[in-house]
Amino acid sequence: MTSLAKGITKPTGAEMTTAGQEFRLRTQAIAAKRPFVVYMLIVTLLSGLYYGAISARLFVSESRFAIRSKEIAAPTGLLAGLMGAPSGLSDITAVSDYIRSPDMLTVLEGRHKLRNLYAQPRLDLLQWLPSNASEEDFLAFYRRHVIVKLDREATTVIVQVRSFNPDSAEKVADSIIELTGEFVDGMSQRMRTETLKSAKSELEQANRVADSARRKVASFRAAGSDLDPTQSGAAVVGGVAAMEATAAQTRAELASLMTYSQPNAPVVRQLQARLSAINSQIASLRAQQSNSAPLSKQVTDFETVQLERANAERTLALAQTAFDQARATAEQREKYVVNIVNPNRPQAPTYPNRVLEFITILIFAMAGYALVSLSIAAVRDHRGV
Repeated sequence: MTSLAKGITKPTGAEMTTAGQEFRLRTQAIAAKRPFVVYMLIVTLLSGLYYGAISARLFVSESRFAIRSKEIAAPTGLLAGLMGAPSGLSDITAVSDYIRSPDMLTVLEGRHKLRNLYAQPRLDLLQWLPSNASEEDFLAFYRRHVIVKLDREATTVIVQVRSFNPDSAEKVADSIIELTGEFVDGMSQRMRTETLKSAKSELEQANRVADSARRKVASFRAAGSDLDPTQSGAAVVGGVAAMEATAAQTRAELASLMTYSQPNAPVVRQLQARLSAINSQIASLRAQQSNSAPLSKQVTDFETVQLERANAERTLALAQTAFDQARATAEQREKYVVNIVNPNRPQAPTYPNRVLEFITILIFAMAGYALVSLSIAAVRDHRGV
């Protein structure tokens, strides 16, 4: 045993240093001869380590919805009739921008404490948000985990919520759908208000003008104690004309009677008395007209205020029609959210797709190596090396 122990000797420090140098030199030689192999081996090991032991597992809750309005569209089937007319690309683009906006993030943070969820300790630093991260970094991290896609042909919105557990993924997706509905309702209300604003202003202005015209007519009648000076003037003029015609007829009868009767005959006196009474009435009517304002001016003024009132009433009727049309248009343009696919509760993590992403990294690594190699070769060739 003693002789055997004496035969086994431990390597000295110099021998270990020599072995390390030999390994390093051998590694450098292999790297010099096979740089691509070494490069791909390192990429493969690092990628395998990341996707096998470090990468965080993400659960995905997906939902799909559309923006519809009450506008009458060409019938394309029973479902289209029940869902309403499809909304335009501008509406789904506005909704997409809102979902990715700081306003949406602020509400979701208040409901679900997303910052605490994203800041939970984990090995995967690519899927980790520091608790003291700025609002800009918080928003960027949120946008990486809430993916919004637009189906422009079907005018629908697809929302994918990626989270680190199934509960938060489903709850955040539900909140996004709810808040989007409130946003669309508010957008419809603003559109309705703006659509009716101009028509309502025109209607109010027309009402004020019509009321002013009515008050002018009433004031004119009250000042002249006459409901319709035109008819009253026509009646006075007609009465004078009738009296003058009667007087002319009476004078003719009196002249005819005087040809064969005595001046003091009872019939002659009767006609004379009748003619005198008619002339008195004519003088009274003319005196009545001369004591008041000229009849023509009264008629002209009354017709002016009557015309103003008629124009005001016509304008009011047109404004009321325009307001009714604007209100009907606003009701037809009212928008609402139609859920096509409700948020689901994920059962298993979906991201990352380790196999696909691992292969993708290898492909990009090879492409990068080839690009660098070609660049170096081109530089050497240019220098004549």
